[in-house]
Formats: sequence, structure tokens, C-alpha cells
Amino acid sequence: MEAKLDGHLGDPYYQPVNRTLLSTTDPDAPCVSHKKSAGGGDSRPRYKNHRAIDDRHGVITATITTPGNIDEGSQAETLINGHEKNCGKTVEAAIADSQYGTVEVMRSLQARGIRTHMKTHAGNARKNPSIFALSDFVYKPEEDVFTCPAGETLYPKHYNTRRKATEYKTLANVCSQCQLRESCTKSKTGRTLKRHLAQELIDEAVEQSRSKEAWLDRIRRRTLMEGSFAQCANLHHFKRSRWRRLDKQRIQDHIICAVQNTKLLITRCLPPKTTAEALERLNSKIQYLNTLLKSLYKELIAKVKPRKGRNGLLTTFFVNNHNILNRLIRHPLGNSPLIPDRTPTSAAAPLYPGVCRTK
Repeated sequence: MEAKLDGHLGDPYYQPVNRTLLSTTDPDAPCVSHKKSAGGGDSRPRYKNHRAIDDRHGVITATITTPGNIDEGSQAETLINGHEKNCGKTVEAAIADSQYGTVEVMRSLQARGIRTHMKTHAGNARKNPSIFALSDFVYKPEEDVFTCPAGETLYPKHYNTRRKATEYKTLANVCSQCQLRESCTKSKTGRTLKRHLAQELIDEAVEQSRSKEAWLDRIRRRTLMEGSFAQCANLHHFKRSRWRRLDKQRIQDHIICAVQNTKLLITRCLPPKTTAEALERLNSKIQYLNTLLKSLYKELIAKVKPRKGRNGLLTTFFVNNHNILNRLIRHPLGNSPLIPDRTPTSAAAPLYPGVCRTK
């Protein structure tokens, strides 16, 4: 219990979630709620699995299993490093959902030259659109100050070492006497601004995340990543822990990922003739057979003669020469006719020449 109350000391990403519940059978699994909406859901002992997959086939290239209260964004660089180590290639773009689109992740990835095609984290969005946004203020990098729409100057006041952001504020009593106060802030102490470390990299990352290319990548990600998790949950008992404790859960997740990758490698390594090439050949044979049937129909119309019955009405049609069928219809897989010639043959000859008889 003491370890749970103390938390992960020294871990900057740790955020205490539940201090009242503790699993007595598996202390490594913190009791957290799965739903992120207001009110949440039932708190249960949970682990969390993080994955990195390639964009072409969906092969799992890196996986990490952590307790359920660890934030996804804290594992982004670890997954990328594992992908580069296992694949021997440098990552060009990172596609993820909004849980990975934090300021810290975007700044670090932009510093490494990796395009950030992830959805930005909502955070504390501006609720009142009538209030001046950050873009309405002009930043002067040579003086490290902001100029507000009223022409006043905001100076750096405090630096938050945990968030790596500087807070800017005007001098005393400046906002209280401003004519644009109602459109600028509702705070009694005046308007404040926040600028992160390496804000230029963050702005570039946000612009990349809003591009059309990033939007298309996130749509493709749903099929690959969500499909990978759905497969392991539906077919490989991913949502149930077979053993207790974190080290054994990591073994289970690695086994599931190995099975999924094996299935992908088997299906992707089959000869082409069993997949796309086979369909292409079948399509060509069907078109060839369709052409023959059209020719047969024209020949039948020309060669068929009507016969009158006893009541003087037309009855059936008959073919004047059976060799027409033998000449027109050929087997799609060869040159042998589908309909045999009725000439006497030996008893050992197959029923349809060129077609093997099966039982």
C-alpha cells in the first residue's frame, strides 16, 4: 500500500489516478476506469498495451506493456526507438490519435525530423470564442515579450519547469483600465499567455497535423491499428490476463504479437498466383468463355430449323450439325473441347478429352 501511495517517484509522466483501490491479487495492475468520458466506468485492475506497426502491411514492429495508469504519450518515443531498432530504418512520419498529440511528443518528434501526422490533444480548449485568441497577440522574439491588441506589453513572469512553458503578463493595473478588457479576459488579475519551450517546433507540428496528408494517414491508421487490436481481442484473448504481475503480462502480449505477425507473414509470402494473379487469370478465362457463348448463340440462330408438330405449331429446335459445338466451345484451361465428339472411342478414353475425371 505504501508503494501505491508514494506513486512512481522520479517519473515525470506519472499521474495518480486512483488512491483508494488496490488489487490484492495483482498489485502491478492499478485500478483505473477504461472510459475517458465524464463519470467514467467501473474501476478494475488494468494493464495497457502500446504498439507500433508499419504502414504497408500492419506488421507489429514494437510493443510495450505498462500499468493501466500510464499515459500513452509518454511511450511514443520508446515505440519509435524500438521500431527503428527492429526494422533498421528511420521513421519519417508518426501517425497516432489525440492521446499521443501532446506538446511534449510533438516537440520531441519535430526535433528529430519526424513528421507529426497525429491528431492534436484537445487540452483546455478556449470555451468563449469572443475572447482574443493567442494568435491575436504579436510575439517579439528579440525582446521576448507579447503585444496585445490594445498595444500593451506582456512580460515574462514565471517559467514552469514541469510543463516547460513561460507565463506572460502585463504590469499591475494595466488590464483593469483597458477598454478592450471585456473582449480579452474575464480574470480579475488580468490576461496571461503561455509560450512553450521551442514553440516554433510545436507550431510546425500542429500545422502538419492539420494537413490533408495527415488526415488521410489517420484514416488509414484506423484500419491498420484498430484492426490489429480488434484481431487480438477477438481471436487471441487479448482482453484477459492469463497470468498475474506485469512481467508475465508482457510475455503474454509478446506472444500475441508474434502470432499476429506470423499470420501476416504467411499470407503475404504466398506465391502471387494464389492471390491477385489467380484472380486475373480467372477473369480472362471468364471473358474468353463469354465470347464463345456469344458466338455459339449466333451459330445456333443460323443453323437451327423449326419443326412442326401434329397440331401445326412450332415445337423444339434441333442442331443440324453437332460439329458446331465441338468447334466453338473449348475448355478455358486448354484447347480441348468441352462437349465431346460422339464418334466411337476406346473404353479407356476419358469422358471429356483434356479434362480429368474425379470421383
